[in-house]
Amino acid sequence: MSDKELIWVDKEISEKYNAAESDEEQAKIMLSVIKGKGLDFEEEFNLLSESELRFKAICLTHKNKLTEIYKEQSDMLYKLWEDMGDVGTEISNHAEKVAAEINPIKDSVNSLKTEIEQLKKSVSSIDFYGASDLERIANTVSTMSESSKEILKFLLDNYHKKW
Repeated sequence: MSDKELIWVDKEISEKYNAAESDEEQAKIMLSVIKGKGLDFEEEFNLLSESELRFKAICLTHKNKLTEIYKEQSDMLYKLWEDMGDVGTEISNHAEKVAAEINPIKDSVNSLKTEIEQLKKSVSSIDFYGASDLERIANTVSTMSESSKEILKFLLDNYHKKW
């Protein structure tokens, strides 16, 4: 029973099958069971062939429709790609124009930046405390008498001659 399969049949058929003395007799019994069930292999094969043809026809119809849809979508994508190429060229041309207009402004800004840095250095080197001292000295000199101013003038003149 190692290479045989069990099937469900009437007890009477089972007894006939078990009583059969050869494989050929058992095959005849099984064929009679199949014929008794009303199974006609040739008719079943023909029905299967018809079903297969219908299935193939349906598949072919779907394949044709999908091919048509694919072609439509492909054409639309190709047109979109072409349109995007035109837009990309326009954007590139516009970007070049804008860059050409901005470059002189950029150069001016860089020049101004350099001048501002130089001005900052100049302003940072100014001694505002010296100006305040100078103002104080000017106020002091302006309140001095004429004779005191003459003495101060004499001292300053001689101070410079020494050095």
